[in-house]
Amino acid sequence: MVSLFANAFWKFRPVIILKSVTNIFKSEIPLFSSFSIHSGVFTWDHKWIFIISYFRIHRTNAIASIALLKVIFKEPSGKTIKPEVLFETSGFFKNESIEEKEETENKRQARMKLVEQIFPNELIDETFARDFLNDLKAKSNNNVPAKL
Repeated sequence: MVSLFANAFWKFRPVIILKSVTNIFKSEIPLFSSFSIHSGVFTWDHKWIFIISYFRIHRTNAIASIALLKVIFKEPSGKTIKPEVLFETSGFFKNESIEEKEETENKRQARMKLVEQIFPNELIDETFARDFLNDLKAKSNNNVPAKL
């Protein structure tokens, strides 16, 4: 990840914050087996970058697990670094033709539709947390513990 955004790391000294992970386990990684993890940018929106990682078993070349991570990059001050700024600083898409840029954008949009199906639980989580806190307030005379 650091090598992917090396120039941006030098410029912004960002903090990477992990919001969500979805992992699909396809097969077991046998004990003491050699494996490698390969990661890359899957898609992004105005704020979040979605990283896809897969675990590959060396002996069989099989993919044992696929993970999708939702991350955000922040400056040390706490300000969000937009994905487009990270990509530009890191030299992504620099020498792309107009057709290549359109193709990249079409892939990004198609992958975002997939990501929106994978991470719909965030809206559910917010609703659940709000309901839970309201119940907690009612039971404890408005003395709610630290934020959840």
